[in-house]
Amino acid sequence: MADAADLDMVAKVFELTAEGRQKELPKYMHPDIRIRAFLPPNPVLDLAALRRNIRERSRDKIREARAHSIERVGDRRYLAIGRVRWSDPGGGFTDVPAAWAIEVKDGLIYRMFGASNVEAAIASFESDDWESSAAAAG
Repeated sequence: MADAADLDMVAKVFELTAEGRQKELPKYMHPDIRIRAFLPPNPVLDLAALRRNIRERSRDKIREARAHSIERVGDRRYLAIGRVRWSDPGGGFTDVPAAWAIEVKDGLIYRMFGASNVEAAIASFESDDWESSAAAAG
């Protein structure tokens, strides 16, 4: 049952980001979360930094992450594949493919690693490296 609930929760997180509702994300994050941000310089965010990042980026007209597929790849580990889209400062927007390695603990997202491709996301599981800048470069 935990797997189905975890998968639903991960899907909900991507639903919120696709709808521009990032301010609701922290309630789905574990207190000890580490998120490797998708966009350069790919900082590692804890929960306080995630909240700051959401506040600071709330002025962006478009900023969303959409998962087209989410699959279980191990015990409480999931791979999401989709796209990231954001507003460009001079107008228009950028839309690029993305993949996320996600680990769930206590029913909340514990680790999330954003990468530009599936191979880099999977490598974070294999190396158990959730914080290395080199791993994020993918």
